[in-house]
Amino acid sequence: KKPHVAKYMQLPPLASRRPRSSRTLLAPVPDLLVINIMLPSYPPSGLLSKKRIDGPGHSIVIFAKLSEGAKASYDDPAMKLWSKFVNTKTPKERERLKMITRVANDYDLKLDRITSALLRRYNGVPWLVRPEYEFHTGEGY
Repeated sequence: KKPHVAKYMQLPPLASRRPRSSRTLLAPVPDLLVINIMLPSYPPSGLLSKKRIDGPGHSIVIFAKLSEGAKASYDDPAMKLWSKFVNTKTPKERERLKMITRVANDYDLKLDRITSALLRRYNGVPWLVRPEYEFHTGEGY
């Protein structure tokens, strides 16, 4: 398991800071976002057993580069929100992370009835992530 996976990757050279907009006092945002989703491949702990936090698993690493259009749209509400989130120093602000997951081909998965019904019910629905994540910064990310 590599929690700060970006420091082990050869990332493209990117500018780490952008000029401020002339119309707003927006803090700079990183050009690159690296998301490392770590999925355990062991069963969850039971109610009366000791919580297991280490074991075999898989990582899904996603790289997202800020588009040229987004770089030019500092007055956009989404960019303002992103800037506020990445530049906050308050831990309380960082605990408000929402995730939206969506499965596009759920009919191809051949799931049982209960799982299929749950997937249809919550597919694409935003949910609040518990603060069990870490943020790391580096050159350009």
